[in-house]
Amino acid sequence: MKTINNFIKIDKAKRIGLFFLLAFPAYGFGRSLFESENESEQYLGTALILINSTLVLFIGIWLRKALRQYNELVGNLYFLSRLFEATALASLTLDLMPTISISNDWDIFLPWSF
Repeated sequence: MKTINNFIKIDKAKRIGLFFLLAFPAYGFGRSLFESENESEQYLGTALILINSTLVLFIGIWLRKALRQYNELVGNLYFLSRLFEATALASLTLDLMPTISISNDWDIFLPWSF
């Protein structure tokens, strides 16, 4: 950041603004597609929700650098709140996990057998 006549210039301001604008439709369309009955639409919705989580995380990383110059605690708390939001939104996609077939044979992972 550079100080110019009491104005602060944020290094990646255009990217941050673009990511804010892209995060809303990514989540909105992703959530509606995720809740549809069509399996391919569900996977597309999952991808959009994960893209939204990535966008939210990058917003937190980039704004943390700007906010820390004013107050380090505020910058760190903002980043942690964005990290929590990204994790919470990405966890919505775990609903698709029961549809993925994984073997329940855990004997190869356990050192003892039952």
